[in-house]
Amino acid sequence: MTTVVGLGVVGLPTAITISNSRSEPVVGIDIDETRINSINTGNIVSDPLFQKEPNFSREFFSAKNRGFFATRDTFYLSFADVVVVCIGLDIDQRKQPEREKYLCALSDIMGYIGRYTLVIIETTLPPGMMRKEIIPLFERRSNYHNGQEIDIVYSPERITVGRIFENLRTMPRVIGSDTESGIRKAVAFYKPISPFLNPTDTITAEMVKVVENSYRDMNIAFANEIALICDDMDIDVLKVRDLVNALPNTPEAGQKNPVRNMHIPGSGVGGYCLPKDPWLLWSSWNSLPNSLYEFDSIIAEARLLNESIPDKIVRKVLGKVSSDKPVLVLGRTLVSGSADVRHSVGDAIVAILKSYGRKTLLFDPDLSRFDIFPRIEEVSAIILATEHSVYETLFPPHIYHTLLSRRYIILTEDLKQEVLQWSLR
Repeated sequence: MTTVVGLGVVGLPTAITISNSRSEPVVGIDIDETRINSINTGNIVSDPLFQKEPNFSREFFSAKNRGFFATRDTFYLSFADVVVVCIGLDIDQRKQPEREKYLCALSDIMGYIGRYTLVIIETTLPPGMMRKEIIPLFERRSNYHNGQEIDIVYSPERITVGRIFENLRTMPRVIGSDTESGIRKAVAFYKPISPFLNPTDTITAEMVKVVENSYRDMNIAFANEIALICDDMDIDVLKVRDLVNALPNTPEAGQKNPVRNMHIPGSGVGGYCLPKDPWLLWSSWNSLPNSLYEFDSIIAEARLLNESIPDKIVRKVLGKVSSDKPVLVLGRTLVSGSADVRHSVGDAIVAILKSYGRKTLLFDPDLSRFDIFPRIEEVSAIILATEHSVYETLFPPHIYHTLLSRRYIILTEDLKQEVLQWSLR
């Protein structure tokens, strides 16, 4: 039997996928009674976090038919051959990982785990935490030795909202273990789920996960800074991006193999992972006694730049707008086709506008009825937080392109008339 601990955005689809991929019972464990009841009654398919996830309903009921259920009873851990931990590790206001809270949650389940169990941690961790804290804690609490009476493995999730089940089955999975038996057992466990398995040690696996997200965050920061420069110089950043990315790696490959891949700039970085994972990497380096962390960190600077983008855009708007009418913010979800509003850029922009004493309107087609879209003549400016395809129908192409490029437009009377005429076409 497999138990999955933590039934959130990662844990629940993981449990479902394990159930549908392996011929063995799967039990999900969580402390949230509302979530547990929603899973066991089937109402979870209407949960905003999962409702728009492709194939969620089909995958969920397939797992239910195979016997999957949720419970708060940690006693089921004692019957498990495999325990998969999908508990999140957050950061505090000082950008430090909340280690004690996470270790306390792990400690609560350790006493129930039996001999010869394979324990897999899928949580994104600061590099080194498995060796320094988690494995020693398991060994102390259970009186089992890693690689002998128990195997403790690290295999971070690699999913994206809107492609969760596809990612679980097709993305290469890194499997980190400091023992041969841990690698052998984890590879055998994951092989029916994903054929692309890359075994390594725990600290390398930890580093891979935070590096890939930090790399993306830094690339977004570069694009965002170029966008700020282009806006100040009245240059179309999207045109710049197109031409930068047109440089081929080899002449015969053309644009199919660009030597540059500048990202699309945005209004900030939302979601659960990217605002957090670079700080997990930075905190591990920061804690080393002989590190050079006192020098400027490009990882930290990129993260701080991305955190500042919503405020920079708001200040640009407020510096140009003359009307006291509300500012319309378009988009609240992480991506189009989702209801995930964790670390929402739209929410952040609204909060900043309000801190400057501005009235705001917020609209997202994934969360709001389209018939309540604000009247364009009632707003002074528009800030684009999340792109949705429906926005293309609301504005003339050149105005929408400006909105995509600058992430905002100031609505002069002439622009309002143009938008109104476009809506009546």
